[in-house]
Amino acid sequence: MRRARLLLDGGRRVSALLIITVLLPLALFGLLGLAAVVLVHEIAEVVVILNGLRAARTRKGHIA
Repeated sequence: MRRARLLLDGGRRVSALLIITVLLPLALFGLLGLAAVVLVHEIAEVVVILNGLRAARTRKGHIA
């Protein structure tokens, strides 16, 4: 469970950095519309969730 938490926390940090460093300036300067920024953000959130689920699953015969 600790491994899953570490991976999930790391995914959140990457997502937050992506938003701040890439999406925000692109939206502010009008290079991306609001819909595109929201779409990219939502895709990043799904990736983080899927990564957490992948890390949380247990293998047959192993205890997490």
